[in-house]
Amino acid sequence: MFVLPITPKIPVSTAVIERGNLVIVESLEGLVGYGNEQVCVMPVTGQVAQVNVRQGQAIRKGEALLRLDTAWEEEALAGLQQAVYGQNRALESVQAAGEAIKAVWLQNQLSLEAQIRELTLGIEAKTLRAPADGVVGQVYAKPGDYAAALSPMLSVRSRHLELSARQRVQESMALRQGMRAVVYAQGEQRAVATLSGFDAPT
Repeated sequence: MFVLPITPKIPVSTAVIERGNLVIVESLEGLVGYGNEQVCVMPVTGQVAQVNVRQGQAIRKGEALLRLDTAWEEEALAGLQQAVYGQNRALESVQAAGEAIKAVWLQNQLSLEAQIRELTLGIEAKTLRAPADGVVGQVYAKPGDYAAALSPMLSVRSRHLELSARQRVQESMALRQGMRAVVYAQGEQRAVATLSGFDAPT
């Protein structure tokens, strides 16, 4: 079994919660972590040529994060583009020829264009793009690594820490999502987070 290392969550024992100008210490049990962390996988097989990001780097949706080697596809694409150029140059002499020669020329042209589209899609399939705005969590691959289809390459997470907790005792302050919390664990400040979810004691 392969377990992916994602950004670990921090256990919480106490949090200083801010509500406007009011600051109160709450006794909580819970975890602080990054929301929406997702592992990005390559849909195809190949050798990693470039890793364009590092852990902790801010990214935008659609940004190229990693690319597999596409040297073969790029060489074949250049050859096809040269063939299209030759076909277009030959078009001048084909126009003066009969219908049968024009039909052969058109068939060749359509075949070349289809091959170019297929290679272009293949090159794009070897580029891993950011699924959303966020931050690179973990990077599992480096240039030269072999990537099997559906191999995890890196993780992307939200930019902000979130606190999901349970109040230990009923406090006078009502907790609400979106409140800012300075989180302590074992007496040490560990993080500043936004309260994303909580349960009140019964």
